[in-house]
Amino acid sequence: MELLEPAESYPLRDIAGKSTFVYACKKLTDHDEALYNLRTVSVVHYFPAGRFEYIQGDRCFSCTPGTAILCPAGSDYTVRVLEQGERLSIRFSGAIISPPELTFYSGFRRKEMENAFNRAVSFYLSRDETAFFKCQIQLCRVFLLLAESRCHYEPRHKRELIQPALTYMRDHLCDPEFSVGKMLALVDISEPYFFRLFSAYYHMPPQQYVISERLALARDILMHEPDMSIREVAETVGYPDAFYFSRLFKKHTGESPAQFARRYWAGEAGNLP
Repeated sequence: MELLEPAESYPLRDIAGKSTFVYACKKLTDHDEALYNLRTVSVVHYFPAGRFEYIQGDRCFSCTPGTAILCPAGSDYTVRVLEQGERLSIRFSGAIISPPELTFYSGFRRKEMENAFNRAVSFYLSRDETAFFKCQIQLCRVFLLLAESRCHYEPRHKRELIQPALTYMRDHLCDPEFSVGKMLALVDISEPYFFRLFSAYYHMPPQQYVISERLALARDILMHEPDMSIREVAETVGYPDAFYFSRLFKKHTGESPAQFARRYWAGEAGNLP
């Protein structure tokens, strides 16, 4: 599974200028999986609570409270709910995003973003003759906050300060000898400043990000390599101690690797003709 770095955003100014509000909703989620295929509309989600994984091909986005994701029309992706929570959504039409790839956002002003989504939901449900115009304004407000967030926390010259550490992390993600200390040794900035920049890009500390990516890879292996033992999976993603790996997996997903694999393959068997 590809190690994701914050990608350059789509030209949100162009998208906002061509987008027409369709509807807004608030949804409480459970632990179900779902496969989505967006044909004619795009959607932007904001997550006030819970933990979600959005998987598109070999890319996996970890969505936690205070983050957002843009899913364009034409995109296929799977959503896994890792921790029960809430998702606010606005769907819109008109904008054509090519290629139709998911884009993850964080670092924006969370309170303002949540207010914009909640207002859109409230206006949409009111059904009065001005509701559409009010919802369209909130959609533009969401785009503004997304655009400001990327301009604010991803200035290129600051990213270059930690690029050697990011390269090391990408190349040694599953190395059992990986350490944050080695990342720090590759940059010429203070430890607090390094952690601040890293958290601005990835919305979590480096060690937590590495754990998240390793466990995402482990889930992918468990879903596609049924003949691999738990010990082999653990070693593949960088954990020589299979017992520690199992405890970590259960802590972050709510079930052991074996339970996850059994549940997944039981579901697959149920889908067979």
